[in-house]
Amino acid sequence: MAMPDGALVWLVLVLLAFFGLWGFIGRFTGVDLGAWFRGQWFSWQAHRWEKLSSPPLVVKRTYWTPAEFTRDQVRLAGIGYGIVDQSSPQRASQEYLLGPRSSRYRRRLPAFCVTYQRTVAA
Repeated sequence: MAMPDGALVWLVLVLLAFFGLWGFIGRFTGVDLGAWFRGQWFSWQAHRWEKLSSPPLVVKRTYWTPAEFTRDQVRLAGIGYGIVDQSSPQRASQEYLLGPRSSRYRRRLPAFCVTYQRTVAA
């Protein structure tokens, strides 16, 4: 089923507007719009690893909020992973100058970078 050229252009414009508003709302309200997707992805991975006969020995994760870290840490501890290393990124250089008017742009950095290692045999 072929889509008319005009419909394809409108679809692209609507998607660009949607993702533009998504980023705008997230930046100015402080709401993490990707948290739900990351949570679902982490949950799916943990469920899959629980069913595998040989899950990965080491898992590295990046978390953007403490709540996200806590939920995933409990989930991974339940299937036999313990924290080996935990660090926070350098927060000193978050501001950048952009454009001819030297407007400031604050880059959001993750809260935690965590490495887990499997401690219990499956």
